[in-house]
Amino acid sequence: MEEKIVRASDVMAKLDRLLEDVRASGECRENQLGTIRNMVSNCLMLAKDYREDRTFDFDRYDVTPVMHCRTQAEAEIFCRSMDSVGKRWISEESYLGKNRWDVYKEDTCYEFRVGCFTDIDWAIDHDYKVLEFSDFDHFPGIPDSEITKLRETEKKE
Repeated sequence: MEEKIVRASDVMAKLDRLLEDVRASGECRENQLGTIRNMVSNCLMLAKDYREDRTFDFDRYDVTPVMHCRTQAEAEIFCRSMDSVGKRWISEESYLGKNRWDVYKEDTCYEFRVGCFTDIDWAIDHDYKVLEFSDFDHFPGIPDSEITKLRETEKKE
């Protein structure tokens, strides 16, 4: 039975071993071609899953999540994304008016289901699932190019 591959590094390691076997034997048997095809297919599925996993979805979490924004730029983008899907502060005010990042700065977390904010230590102490803004590349209502630009700016700093 074929071993189940769950990580891209596993796929690449197995593919490297298979290619070494092909090079050593000087020929490529039909079963090796089938295995290579399956491995390429696995790589493509992993790439698709990776992209989907890096897409933020407000409704995805079973536990109480908070989004940790380390920079004011992250907070501004996240608040715009929340506004784009109709989320508001608990007071019913728009996130666009004031994002409150200035209170906790790099420790700011947004509890987007309720419409409040806190610091990361409080969120951890109260068993919230802390999501890192930097773990996501795609946010509702935000062009991907804006996230790419943010990442490039962060690399320079």
